[in-house]
Amino acid sequence: AWANYMFAKEDLPDEVAYEVTRAFWDNFNDAKKLNEGVMFTAKETFDMLISQPGPTPIHPGALKYFKEKGILK
Repeated sequence: AWANYMFAKEDLPDEVAYEVTRAFWDNFNDAKKLNEGVMFTAKETFDMLISQPGPTPIHPGALKYFKEKGILK
């Protein structure tokens, strides 16, 4: 698997970043039905990467979602 990142402009409104993050992760199980192997690998990779954030900070909108879901503190 390859690590992938979504990038956003710094001035992207928090609510937009939140909704994009929410839309992806709240529908993750539906996407997994399309290709379980790929989505399993994506989830494993995400779990590894979220514990070791990449070269840029997590957008405040996405961070809000991850905190609400208990993914990050």
